[in-house]
Amino acid sequence: MATATKALITPVFRVSFAHVFKPEKRDDDKKVWSITGIFDPKDPGLKEMKEMAIACATIKWPKKKGWVLPFRKGVEKDSDNSRGFDLDKYPEYANKVIVKMSSYGRPIKLVYNRIDEEGKRVPIEDEADFYSGCYARAAVSCFTYAAAGNMGVSFGITSIVKIKDGEPLINVADPTKDFAGIKPDEYNTDNSSEFGDDDL
Repeated sequence: MATATKALITPVFRVSFAHVFKPEKRDDDKKVWSITGIFDPKDPGLKEMKEMAIACATIKWPKKKGWVLPFRKGVEKDSDNSRGFDLDKYPEYANKVIVKMSSYGRPIKLVYNRIDEEGKRVPIEDEADFYSGCYARAAVSCFTYAAAGNMGVSFGITSIVKIKDGEPLINVADPTKDFAGIKPDEYNTDNSSEFGDDDL
């Protein structure tokens, strides 16, 4: 993995899958902090991000094409579209541009969109204040990778500024779907056990 670009400030995006307070552990035991951004495809700031990703790939592989760029369309996944999404599960992705940004081995710095008396950004320390559904901007750079026969570009992230609150993205349970295979009255409907409490 190598970097070929300097930092860029992203346009505003809606936060999804915010692994920013606690890292995920990969199979190789490396710690990874990450966040997924939901971008408005009409935001002109996306053009600069795309240009940076293409420049990064071109510098690394000047004579090759077919790189995998870190932008995914918010479309339904099917047998011919492995980079799509289950939009029933993630309806907020529909018709958006989805970008994952990661930091390997180093926590992402989080700040509010305000400055304290010393002229510094106020850090976010309460996990309840930064969540999937709020809006933010990030400082990112591009990295190239080559794995499993694929050449691609990903975004590394160093810091995030929260712009504003938003509706939290929570997967709401649907009992009708969860228990679709269970017929009504298939089992005991009361709270007692046919085996008796002593047998449990």
